[in-house]
Amino acid sequence: MNYIEGCHRQGKRSPTIFALCLALHSPKVCYNKNNFYREDCVPEKKSALVISRSASDQAYLAIILERIEYAPLLAKTAGEGTDLAREHSPALIIFDSFQPKSDMHSVISALRDDATVQSLPLVVMTMDDTPEEKDALIALGCSAVLLKPVDLAQAYEVFGRLTGQQRKTVRIPLRLQVEITHGTQKRVLTCGSLSEGGMYLHTPEPFPENTALRLKFTLPLGNEEVTAVTEVIRKFPIGTPLDPESGVGLRFVEISESARRQIRRFVQHKMIGDLKWEPSLENIESADVA
Repeated sequence: MNYIEGCHRQGKRSPTIFALCLALHSPKVCYNKNNFYREDCVPEKKSALVISRSASDQAYLAIILERIEYAPLLAKTAGEGTDLAREHSPALIIFDSFQPKSDMHSVISALRDDATVQSLPLVVMTMDDTPEEKDALIALGCSAVLLKPVDLAQAYEVFGRLTGQQRKTVRIPLRLQVEITHGTQKRVLTCGSLSEGGMYLHTPEPFPENTALRLKFTLPLGNEEVTAVTEVIRKFPIGTPLDPESGVGLRFVEISESARRQIRRFVQHKMIGDLKWEPSLENIESADVA
């Protein structure tokens, strides 16, 4: 039994048990605690309404949302979804289109016509990557169209843009030795977290903002050295809400596309590498479309 199947089996008779299962067993949650993250300082999660007739797809999307700090609300139909939206006021709707196109378009039209949810951003998850289908979905009022299986970096950027999040790239906690060059001086410091946009670097005496640093490091299990020129965008003399050690926030200003792709793949592997998604008609539960 894989991770998604286990979560669904424990909670298939109760959405509450299902949500608890996801929260308690998410590696991201445990990882934060093991790294002494000050979770009481983390802003409250925005909620995302997931509408899907497939139990396995519900679990897949819900786990991903949990790991990128959204609170999933799960519904099988548009009707159930609007009822949940009235009660919980989600920041966006994610509609899993694992059904015939005519039914899918009917659900989207129903959501766009319902006063409760018509103003919410609507993201459609689909396996159809044709430009014609994407254009048709956008014409129906969808805010964005994403493919399954999920490209985490793309989904994170889209969800963040539609919900007003400031961060654009997925960040993971990571202990990693980094060689830095500042002027003529070289030192080895420790990375605290990493994204394809930059990193948080531990240092007892943070560098001033706008300082240029040249970095050199190798990702775990990697054999290709990553080099980059970074800029200090913020210093944290007493740490951050997610990392109690003092340090600096760095932005990559010069980095090769191959290095950026390497970081993106590594982040995706660490965040959702344990999740397997396969289309399966047997997982579709009998339910009305809307």
